[in-house]
Amino acid sequence: MWWELLVVGGFWFWTVFSVFAVWFLWATWAEKGWPTTISIFLFLAVLTLFSDGEMHKWAYDNPINLLAAVGIYIAAGILWSIFKWYSLNIAIRRAYNRLLEKFKEGRKITGEIPDEQKQDWLLHLCRNISHDEELNDYYNFKWSYVSEIDTARDIIPKPSHYKPDLIFWLSYWPVSVLWYFLSDFIERLFKGIYEVFSNVYAWISKSVFKFLPE
Repeated sequence: MWWELLVVGGFWFWTVFSVFAVWFLWATWAEKGWPTTISIFLFLAVLTLFSDGEMHKWAYDNPINLLAAVGIYIAAGILWSIFKWYSLNIAIRRAYNRLLEKFKEGRKITGEIPDEQKQDWLLHLCRNISHDEELNDYYNFKWSYVSEIDTARDIIPKPSHYKPDLIFWLSYWPVSVLWYFLSDFIERLFKGIYEVFSNVYAWISKSVFKFLPE
């Protein structure tokens, strides 16, 4: 029987599972919706063709449990997408504040930007926000929609610009959460530690080379 090739726990089952798992993890790490979806459907199709159908039997015998699981999954996806969307908005606001501070320092401005320099500020914002390190490192920032800024409010992200990302966060939230804690969160944590101790590292260097003339 063909289904015997993919008996759960067997060699061929784990071989096929490993292949699809690598594909799936790559697609979810890159947050590519279609490759992720295709990998899932292909894996389920292979299981359907070459397994004994126990999964279908369980689903048929437990419709309430299946519906409850689907409902919980969707609710969790909604909550995760809200968290990711909020995080993106906060990151854009931080980028805005960094650029504003840098612009004011360069122009020696205290307080509000004078009217005669507001156009220069908008040009500075338009040219530089897409190069912000945080937005490029941790978020799929759609810089093209701010390629022309008429007012500062034009940097506000719109859900329509992030439709693929929002759908991905909704539908594949378990792996999105996994990558967030294994990659983004840990990297941010240690970057934060570096920022805190950077002065200590600088002090050590100065102490070691204090014999050199200024």
